[in-house]
Amino acid sequence: MRPNLNVNIKQILQSTRDFLRTNKDGDALVFAFRTLKSIADTLCDGEEGSLADVVPYVLNSMNDKDLASSAMSALASISYVSCLYKSLFFEYLVVLNLDLASFLSSDK
Repeated sequence: MRPNLNVNIKQILQSTRDFLRTNKDGDALVFAFRTLKSIADTLCDGEEGSLADVVPYVLNSMNDKDLASSAMSALASISYVSCLYKSLFFEYLVVLNLDLASFLSSDK
């Protein structure tokens, strides 16, 4: 049944992308990350592009200490989808100049 929902899942991913782009409410964003994690864990053919579109917005959220663990959880699921997402993940880390070492040390 899940593959039959392909169009609906793409719409959910587009709505989630728009939500991540415009919303600043941390509690609501956590639920958006859970949505992305669930979709990534059950991804079907044809949904990859829509999922890739949300990656930059999830990565931006990693700069927020309160959202970082939820964002990383979603990214972990996305990164297992294919090698493409692993390379996207590291490409965006470079583009964003995200220094993971300083991020992790700031949590102490």
